[in-house]
Formats: sequence, structure tokens, C-alpha cells
Amino acid sequence: MESNTYEKYDLSFTSLLWNDVLFPHVFSYLSLRDIFTLRGISKDCKKLIDCYLSQMKTCDLSRYNKVFSPIAFMVLVQNCTQLRSLFVRNYSWLTNDLLKSIILNNKFISSVDLSFCCNLTSAALQPVIIFLKDLKYLKLEHCLWLTTGCLEALALHHDKLEVLSLSSCSIGNSQAINILLQRSKNLIELNLSGLQCISDSTMEVIAHCNKKLKLLNINGCYQVTSYGATMVGEYCTELDYLFVSGCPITFQTIQHLKKKVHFLDYIKRDYVSCEQDNFAFLVHLPV
Repeated sequence: MESNTYEKYDLSFTSLLWNDVLFPHVFSYLSLRDIFTLRGISKDCKKLIDCYLSQMKTCDLSRYNKVFSPIAFMVLVQNCTQLRSLFVRNYSWLTNDLLKSIILNNKFISSVDLSFCCNLTSAALQPVIIFLKDLKYLKLEHCLWLTTGCLEALALHHDKLEVLSLSSCSIGNSQAINILLQRSKNLIELNLSGLQCISDSTMEVIAHCNKKLKLLNINGCYQVTSYGATMVGEYCTELDYLFVSGCPITFQTIQHLKKKVHFLDYIKRDYVSCEQDNFAFLVHLPV
């Protein structure tokens, strides 16, 4: 008489296939907070999460700036080696050394957002500029530590930028910005809002060198006149979104730009100069 034999298996969550089941079909739906909570459950879960972090492509900490700590960041530094995107927006405790540590372990990063990171210095951009050869996305909004030297180094090493935001940085003159824009012919999205040094000369550079632009934000650039705004509208034929609030451009220019772009954000008519535009220069624009 044959007897049925049963084998007992000690099954658990970590017994499931990691790469084929857990990572693509479970972890992709978890937040980073969930990931770190799971990591603290057991030693097996820690191994599982560390393995997942080693394959993670995107690190977006922007939603967790009130709860994410330097200790938790060091977990990412120790395990992440395949990152393509790093978003650490508004982290007051982020230092040059911490940023450099994660950059050195992830040299294939192509997207970086360091906006509102007030504890960094201009030296923080050195590893970003030197080691990230395929940098295409860079946001440095409200980074008061950004210098013209940083922009010159960026222009020297990178010409593949597609998204660039320098909003409200304390840059004294536009020369370094113009050099960077001349090199960045693949720009699709550009944010220069709040930069008081931006004038019509920068608009001319954009018009001639950044013709792939789809979004341009120059809100608060009070030195940009109707001439500069019209230049951009005429030459950047792929432009979909244009933000010009606070720029001293005339109502006639606004009406003209509305025909050129799909979305135009501008200040109310009460604050717009009603002087007549002189469009005579358009006749002399080279084709």
C-alpha cells in the first residue's frame, strides 16, 4: 500500500521570485516610505530591499523632505548603483559630501533636481558636472549658492541638456547663462523666472540657439521687453508654453504672441504698457 508523502515548505513573502515577481509586480506600487518600512521588518526583508535598491532607477525624495533623514539617505548611498534620476528637492540637511557619495556610485544619472537645497555650496556641482556624462535634466531653483563659474563649467562639459531650470538663483550677469544656452541646442524646457539679469540679449540667444524649446518661463524678468519676447515667438516655432508675467511687454505684443504659442501666461492688462510696438525689425529678420 502506497502512502502519500507530503513535503512541508517554509514559505514566506521573501520566498517569492524577487526579480520576476516582487520587484516588477509588487514593489513598483509601493512608495519609498513603504520600502523603508518593509526593510525594518526582518533580516530577510532587509536583504530583499537592499537588492531592490541596488536595481532602482529613480530616486525621488521630493515628497519626503519632512521625514527623510541623513541616516536613511546613507542607506541609498550604500545600496543604489543603477540610478538614472535623482530628485532631492528642498533638503536643508543635504551636504556636498552626501551628494558626492551618491553621485560617485551612480555615474549614469541623467536627471538631477537640487532645488531649494540651501546647505549646498557651489562645490556640490563639481561631481555632477564631471561624472554625469549623460546629464539631460537639471533643476537648480532657488539655489543661491550657484555661481557663474558653475554655469561656465556646465557649458564646458555638457551640451545634451533638455530641461534646465535656474529660477530665482542669485546670478549677477547673464553672460555665463548665454554661453550655456548657446551650447544647449537640444533644450526643450527652460525656466529663467526671477532672474533679474535676463534681458533681450538672452532672448536673442534663445531665439537663435534653442529652437527646439517647447516651454519657456521668464516670469519676473523685468529687463525683457517686447523685442525679446517677439524674437522668441518668431524663431522658436515649436514653443507651446510661454510665461511672461512681470515682463514689461506691450499689449500688442501679447496679442501677437497668442498667435504663436498654444498657452501664454501674462500679467493682467491693467499692468501692461499700452505703448505701440514697433514691429519694423521683423522685416529685417534673416530667414
